Amino acid sequence: MTRKTLPFWHHAKEISPAMWKELNRLPRASNDTYPCMVEQLDGTTWPCVLFVDESIYRKKFKGCYGMEEPFIEIESVKSILPSPSKTPVHIEKRMLRNGETRMGGIVVTFVLRDGKRFIHVSGGFYEFVSVPPGYRPDDIVKVIIEDYRDRLNLVKGQYLTDPNWKWCVFRRHRILRPNVHEES
Repeated sequence: MTRKTLPFWHHAKEISPAMWKELNRLPRASNDTYPCMVEQLDGTTWPCVLFVDESIYRKKFKGCYGMEEPFIEIESVKSILPSPSKTPVHIEKRMLRNGETRMGGIVVTFVLRDGKRFIHVSGGFYEFVSVPPGYRPDDIVKVIIEDYRDRLNLVKGQYLTDPNWKWCVFRRHRILRPNVHEES
């Protein structure tokens, strides 16, 4: 994972009211991030993007990146859609409640609808998940939080990690109201 910070000269641009409305329609478990898929003006599509307010990014996430070129500028965004890699909200909430199982992340076993299981290794972000071929994130019905012995099994078996994702850091205009998730 690449570790960089926003340059001191970088200032996030304001999010438009229409884009803010679209973000607030998407399912999410955290009050800090807005996971989605983005289509840029040039036609490029990114299936895993975390939108975050600049003040929250600088306070909580500065230096945490999912891929080598970690940012999408908000002015390049054409549309916001649900992410095909979004972790089911009830599963994400369980992982958030539990917290880290290892330094800097979590190791869990996901149970799929058909009873199959796979190990998932994640950094500190639970919004997106990779699943085995032929499955979708919605096929995950249960999460088992691993203990130390289970983590040792990682060297013996196959496991999946987070998909690559990008940040889209924005600044909210002060007349934009917080959504329901932020008020609770």
